[in-house]
Amino acid sequence: MKIKKIIPLFLLTLVSLSPLLSQTDLPNVIPPSPTVSSLMRFEEVPVDYYTGVPDISIPLMSKQLNGDLQLPLSLRYNTMGLRVDERSGWTGTGWALDAGGTISRTVMDFPDEINFDLGGFTSSNQKAYGVLHNGFFNYDTMTLAEKSEFLYKARGGYEKYDNELDVYQFSILGASGRFVIVKDGISLVPKFLSNTSKVRIELTYDFNTFIIDKFVVIDTRGYKFHFEVFEQTTTEPITMVTLQDGTVSAPSLGSYTYSKFRSAWKMTKITSSNNITLANFSYQDVDENFLTPINQTENKLLSGHQAVFHPVQQVRGYNIGVVKPKYVSSQSSVSIDTKKLSNISFKDQTSILFNISNGHPELSSSGAKLNSLIIKDHNNLESKRFSFYYSTNQYNRLFLDKVSETAGTTTLDYTLEYNSKSNLEGFGSSNKDYWGYLILNQGITYDQTDKTGIKTGALTKITFPTGGSKEFDFESNTFGYEGSNKLDEGQYIANPDNTANINNDSFTFSYDPSNPIFPTSFLSFDHDQTINLSSFVSNDATGIANYFRITLTNGSGFSQEIKLTDQNVDIPVLAGNYSLSMSITEPFIPNTNDTVTAQVSLRYRDLNSGPLKEFLYGGGLRIKQVLFKDFDGSLQRSMDYTYDEGNSNTSSGAIDGFLKNKVRIYQKAYPTYLAIQYDGSLGGNYIGNTIGITYEIIDRSNAVHLQATKGQYIGYKTVTMSEFNKGKTVFTYTSPQDFPSYPPNYGWPFLPIDDIDYKRGNILKTEVYDNTARMLSQNTNNYQYIESDVVASKTLYDIGDCPWSRFYRSYTQYVAKVSDTGDPFSPIVINNCGTLDSNIGFNPHTYTNGRVELMSTTQKSYFYDELGNQSVVEKRQELDYNPENFQQSVVRSFHKENGLDVLYKTELFYPVGGYPTSEFSSSEQQHITKMQSLNMINSPLYTKSYRNTTLLSSVQNIYSEPVSNMIKLSTVKTKKRNDAAEDRVVYHEYDSHGNPLEISKKDGSHVSYVWGHNKTLPIAKIENASYQEIATALGVSLNTLKGYNETNLSTINTLRNSLPKAMISTYVYDPIKGIVSSTDNRGYTMTYSYDDFNRLKEVRDANNKLVTDYEYHYKNE
Repeated sequence: MKIKKIIPLFLLTLVSLSPLLSQTDLPNVIPPSPTVSSLMRFEEVPVDYYTGVPDISIPLMSKQLNGDLQLPLSLRYNTMGLRVDERSGWTGTGWALDAGGTISRTVMDFPDEINFDLGGFTSSNQKAYGVLHNGFFNYDTMTLAEKSEFLYKARGGYEKYDNELDVYQFSILGASGRFVIVKDGISLVPKFLSNTSKVRIELTYDFNTFIIDKFVVIDTRGYKFHFEVFEQTTTEPITMVTLQDGTVSAPSLGSYTYSKFRSAWKMTKITSSNNITLANFSYQDVDENFLTPINQTENKLLSGHQAVFHPVQQVRGYNIGVVKPKYVSSQSSVSIDTKKLSNISFKDQTSILFNISNGHPELSSSGAKLNSLIIKDHNNLESKRFSFYYSTNQYNRLFLDKVSETAGTTTLDYTLEYNSKSNLEGFGSSNKDYWGYLILNQGITYDQTDKTGIKTGALTKITFPTGGSKEFDFESNTFGYEGSNKLDEGQYIANPDNTANINNDSFTFSYDPSNPIFPTSFLSFDHDQTINLSSFVSNDATGIANYFRITLTNGSGFSQEIKLTDQNVDIPVLAGNYSLSMSITEPFIPNTNDTVTAQVSLRYRDLNSGPLKEFLYGGGLRIKQVLFKDFDGSLQRSMDYTYDEGNSNTSSGAIDGFLKNKVRIYQKAYPTYLAIQYDGSLGGNYIGNTIGITYEIIDRSNAVHLQATKGQYIGYKTVTMSEFNKGKTVFTYTSPQDFPSYPPNYGWPFLPIDDIDYKRGNILKTEVYDNTARMLSQNTNNYQYIESDVVASKTLYDIGDCPWSRFYRSYTQYVAKVSDTGDPFSPIVINNCGTLDSNIGFNPHTYTNGRVELMSTTQKSYFYDELGNQSVVEKRQELDYNPENFQQSVVRSFHKENGLDVLYKTELFYPVGGYPTSEFSSSEQQHITKMQSLNMINSPLYTKSYRNTTLLSSVQNIYSEPVSNMIKLSTVKTKKRNDAAEDRVVYHEYDSHGNPLEISKKDGSHVSYVWGHNKTLPIAKIENASYQEIATALGVSLNTLKGYNETNLSTINTLRNSLPKAMISTYVYDPIKGIVSSTDNRGYTMTYSYDDFNRLKEVRDANNKLVTDYEYHYKNE
């Protein structure tokens, strides 16, 4: 009978069934017959509700590498790529190709392996030594003098000691984590900061230089991920200095350059535990050259003006050269030898080819774009390809506009649309907020967020070949909390939504030595707010503007001063009346008759009437709405997301940190040895003295000085997801409101904060309501947080109390009190500050590893009768965990049965964390020990099930080592209650690739398999015959039979006669498409044909009669 199926692709939804087979049953070795496949479906877009980040991806392919291991390839989208100074990768703004894995590192201070004596660092006046070479790990056993020398060199100088550990990040097929590398004697040892996936990492490195050549990451199934290709980075600092008198230096290259250090390692192959290669990764070299964003530090003189701006020109010039500059702007020139994928080859001889074009518009004459991805079959012929099409806007931002999938003569397009992508500005633009996102509204200041401009360039729509689409509406994040503290009115008043009008008042102040009278201006503010005061000096020929200030007072004790030369200052004020005046900073002015004129601008707000928004915008984008539309534009599904506390004027969002530290501002006094007299008659020497200089230091770093939470700046306590006409779900999470990282008085010297983010983003409660607001279910969770120390470290910082430090380049000269920097003073009076433990801040801290365990969960289900009366069914579950592999070890489920409380308990045992050794023979225990050495620590050994205290059943898994370094399941034993255990399934034989060859069940029947396509696919299933019986019937040895493949199918089919009691099924494949034909035990053959896109097209019987055919119709077809 012929069945014709017409598939309208714009409606097609395919459910992928993945049955969980009990290990007491035979494994599902033979793949199912082909089913209809679709391209992109109206599937749900997963959203991380805690951060509001949707998982937007375009799947390209997924390759089965082994029975339990897949390699997915996809394009993934993230809106953090919209930041102004962000440079896109080889797939355009916001998009990244997810394929394979990477180990990267964040260099803290210097690369850990840097050693001037061994190369790797070039400098004209400085040496550098990383923590692996400078004694960092032996600090606690040093003498006092050795510690003093270490501290001196760690602070800086001619010999610079690194004193911070680099942090490494790994990502492999869904597993990720962080680690540091410590030196244990002469060995390097990775220590995990996060590793819930329990991978193991092995290093290969040079024992002299400690340069790492290779990583091997081993997962809990024993698979090995090899990282042998590395990227290398060269950095060179660029600095521009503005002295306190306004003198600006030209940008200068730094005094040192790192030679190429290894900054990332790329995955090169994936192997089984016994080193069978499953996939190989090859790379092509691409240089990427760019500048980093500018960081600026401002040092405002608060005291010592008279000494610094001495009336004698020579003294003034010297002093201005030794005090801290007014501004220091720095950035780095970076060059990276990157590695871009060129080919992935698989065990079945199929492969993926990656084609690039050189040049990237966002990089300086370097970089590359991914042009196409070609999938090739086992004959090296193209099966299909994905092509990527881009556009570049006026600011050289690269956007991915279309992905085309081509097979044969047919092309299917995925088109991408963005919000005003032509307006997204690029690197170096000053039109950005504190978080790095675009400001288009000129009424928005740096410390605010333009809630419209921030969406510029964001993805708005993906249209699929079916004509259907997904539409995305992003909006600015909001936050109403700093850690556990709710924003007060003085903070959220700055929300632009609370502003009715922005006032800009201007004042002109002048100083005329012939008439030194300073006018005063009066003003008032109707509410507490932060105002902005800026000044511009238009007339100052000799630089005396440094001696003047602007003062804002209210007559009630409030007074705020800024120097006339300060250009932009934010000042918190209370509502009330104020006066603004000009005055002299120091009690004298250099002998001059020059005048000074300055324009002062004041920016303040008038409030809106009505309720205030009790939150601020900022921290990037979150998803507001996702729409699913059919080819004709009709709405199929709508998902809406809100993040407030039940009131639209509030936000449950929290930052982990303080707004006051967005720009770090602090005051610090530095005793400085300055010139106080110049005596030209003595050969141009100076006479000096130690002067206390106090600065207000403003760190305008390009970094966001907050702790990230789940990779984002904002975490939400409460999130509601609503679906049109289907009700809503309310999620409650742990967040920085519950677990803030920073102490209330956090400030200078801004010491490292412990990472406790594992405590946040854990779901506490889920409430489901129908579209009439009736609650349908409620789940509540309780957690346990476990933290362990990883490695002790230390943070050093310069207290700045030693005025003599700048006279020495080396510690030897410092101890001898012999200046080696050129001492201009006479007589020579320089000194030192003794041992440095009191002059250099030393903060020991410990890297920790934290994880969260779900300890209990309670589920309440609500039911309603026809009268609306509610009834509740409650279930509760408690969990214990194995301390070695973090897997569940005890699961307790509490139920009501006939009105009585009943406990169902399951105990699980693994190769680690303890198991019932009495149930295993000595040889079986040896195999379990081998599982530990191969990191196969999550495979269950023994499971017991109870009802209350009565044992109901148990399942025991026995493992063996059929091939060296390959542990496989040998026998599954089961027993009921306290009966004797019996063999349920026995695995008699495996090949060297880990494929089962012969299996039997309790009834004694044997099932044998023959594998082909380089041992990746089963080509024959033979029931009621052992491998030895098959080999005898064929007249070959066991080893010969094990070597059979798809070329031996005709020989295998002769078994239908020579083994009449056996049931024989054979299979023919195209490794790209799947099964081409199958012949069952009756000799009945079904053939399967596919279209160019590897979708099932026809099924025909043994007589070539059409059984089923499929037609794929797109819009307008």
